[in-house]
Amino acid sequence: VGGLLIEIKMKLSIGAWVATVLLASSCNGFVTNQHSINRQWVSSSSLSDHVAAFGVSDHLRKKSGLLRMAAGSGEDATSTMSIDDIMGELRGHKDSFNIKMEKAKSVSEAEKIRVEYLGKKSPINQAMSYMRMLAPEDKPKLGSVVNAIKAELEDSVAKRKEELETLQIQSQMETERIDVTMPGLSRKGGSGHRHPLSMTMEKAVDIFVSLGYDTVTDIEDSPEIEQDYYCFEALNCPKDHPARDMQDTFYLTENLETLLRTHTSSVQIRQLEKRKPPLRIVAPGRVYRKDDIDATHSMIFHQVEILALEERGKLNLGHLKGTVEHFLKEMFGPDIKVRFRGSFFSIHRTQYGS
Repeated sequence: VGGLLIEIKMKLSIGAWVATVLLASSCNGFVTNQHSINRQWVSSSSLSDHVAAFGVSDHLRKKSGLLRMAAGSGEDATSTMSIDDIMGELRGHKDSFNIKMEKAKSVSEAEKIRVEYLGKKSPINQAMSYMRMLAPEDKPKLGSVVNAIKAELEDSVAKRKEELETLQIQSQMETERIDVTMPGLSRKGGSGHRHPLSMTMEKAVDIFVSLGYDTVTDIEDSPEIEQDYYCFEALNCPKDHPARDMQDTFYLTENLETLLRTHTSSVQIRQLEKRKPPLRIVAPGRVYRKDDIDATHSMIFHQVEILALEERGKLNLGHLKGTVEHFLKEMFGPDIKVRFRGSFFSIHRTQYGS
């Protein structure tokens, strides 16, 4: 029963009644006081006097459903409780729950509190045992009252667990934070290694820079998301040109005006809009084409493109061949043998390939 439980054990000992009165809390199951009374007879009134002597107030006696033994009858009578009394007790449990849940520091602590207050042996579920102590008109209300309290507590548990999980993730992110701007450290104590692509691109660019070429890599003059005009039309490749089929372009808009550049030649047009000859530029960068991936193809690859413009007569095919041969020997070694042969590119006029 709720509140305080008085258990009366009677036994006959040498012609005298020995009554042992146990006071126990139904909330936590611990015996709080124990007294033995030796009397030849214990009446209902004298038992009440003893209970009062043990420190149980009239207010607690009314709410605890104390078992009283009618003198001489051997029958038990159970005092009744109102639905308001049960709601008051449940509110007390709820307040205690909220205090503990607020102090929980981890999800596991929140789960222990949930089991304490919502488990099978929790005071919330045990409140259904008050059914036999309620007046007939209040019994149908008990289930809805208990379920309402359980729903509130379960909602509080879910919200608190979510808060604690978020805090745990934030704490973990802070403690495991890595400064990606710091230089890498190898196991041998060095500072790491450059990527082969980066090393190759930088070596190629450095060769042309040593010949007087300006590097163009800034986002304004060498964007990877390009317009159709700069990538094709300004390079004498209109929309109906068959060479466009070879590009396998990644378009980004429905009108096919914005795309991922298929080559770095668009840098030439942007530079010619800003600068006047003479000029020499080298344009390295990533380009994109819808190629099937294999040992020699990828959807993303790199180009290094050069453009040299001078007054008529100051540049000729010999300068181009000399530049290419110098580049290849610097790139692959002085013993490399170079052969030039004619080739045809549908997007351009006849050029030399090596």
